[in-house]
Parts: sequence; structure tokens; C-alpha cells
Amino acid sequence: MDGYTKLFSSIITSTIWQEDNQTRILWITMLALSDPDGRVEGSIPGLARMAGISITECQSALDKLKAPDPYSRTKENEGRRVQDIDGGWIIINRVKYRDKVTSRSEYYKHWRKERNSCATHLQQDATQKEEEKEKEEKIEKKKKKTTIFVKPTLEEVTSYIKEKDLLVSPVSFFEWYETAGWVDNKGKPIANWKLKLLSWNSREKEKNPQQSPENINKLIHDATREADAEELDFLFGATKNG
Repeated sequence: MDGYTKLFSSIITSTIWQEDNQTRILWITMLALSDPDGRVEGSIPGLARMAGISITECQSALDKLKAPDPYSRTKENEGRRVQDIDGGWIIINRVKYRDKVTSRSEYYKHWRKERNSCATHLQQDATQKEEEKEKEEKIEKKKKKTTIFVKPTLEEVTSYIKEKDLLVSPVSFFEWYETAGWVDNKGKPIANWKLKLLSWNSREKEKNPQQSPENINKLIHDATREADAEELDFLFGATKNG
């Protein structure tokens, strides 16, 4: 025995439900005791004991279950439900209902699999959309993020060049970007003037490999004096000419 019997709700509307209590109880008991092929092994006294009815009631109920039923929805075997076999009885349509249960079980198994798969895809789509939204928000936030640039003074430029021993004229650098409005050659605002200084220094090294920090320090010293316009022009021109 498989230990499990599917009891369909249609039993309530079948003709068996119009029988007496002992017949209904015996029928359900036999369904519960039957193996997958519908066999119920035992004797009438044993079956009566399992159903909780008397032997006489059990015999009467068996007779009804073995008799033709003209109103039965199942027309095979004239509507009979039970048949005698060696060692007990067999429920005639047990295999039919067993296969029906298996078929419905497979259907619901497939349905649950499809439902779970659909739910998984929906969850994945929701997660992907959320990730894309977060990514777009980060990009948008990055676009909106602005760096407040505070232009340096000539003294600050000079001090930084001296600190790093750069081969750049502080006046040339300062005047260049002051005139340009502190934007680069692409018209974008400068975010870090110190990085620009280092870039200038690299170019100066390539153009003037003989230039030394000592020479540039003199330019720094001159730039920090209270020079008039002519002196600044001189320094500016001197740097350009190397």
C-alpha cells in the first residue's frame, strides 16, 4: 500500500453519498486500505473492524458496492464499485482514479515550476531595473556634482613651484590662465591648478632639458618682488624665450 489515497470532492455528488452511513464509511475505508492497483486484502470480520461497523453492516455494505448502479457516472461494469478476488476485493475504478491523480499531480507540478520560473524572472527583472536605476542615479549625480574652483594667487603659484622645484615660470603660468579665465584649451574649467603646473613642468623639461631649478628659483624670487608692469613683461618674455 502506498499510504495515501486522493479523495476527490466529486464523491459528495456521487450516488455513493446517497447510501447509508455504514456503506459510505466502508467505501472510504476500502479506498484508504487499497494498494495502487485497487486491491484490498482481508476478510469481512477484519474489514468490519477496520471500518468500525458490525459484520452484518459490513456484509450489507459490500453487497451494495458490488451491485450494479444505474445512476453511477461511471458506466463500466454497470456502475459496480467493488469486485471479489482471491484474498479480498478490488476497487474496480481505482486504477482510473490513480492515473487521474498522477495526471493532475504532474499538471500541478509543471504549473508550480512555470509559476516559480515566472516569479524568478520577474524578480530578476525587478533587480536589474533597480540596478540600472541606481547606476543612472549615480551617473546623474556625478554629472550634477561640481567642483568649486578657487583660483590661486601669484604668491601661491610661486610657493608651490618653489616647494616642488618645478621648471616653470610662475608669472607665465599665472598670466596665461588669468587671461584665459582659468579654463583649459578645451574651454573646460580647471579643477586643479597644481596638476596643471605639473603638466607644464613636464613640457618645460622636454623643451629645456638644460634648465635647472636654480635658474627657475631666480625667476621665482624676481616674481615675488613688487615688480612693475615692465618687469613682469620681462619675466614673461624671458620664460618664453628660455
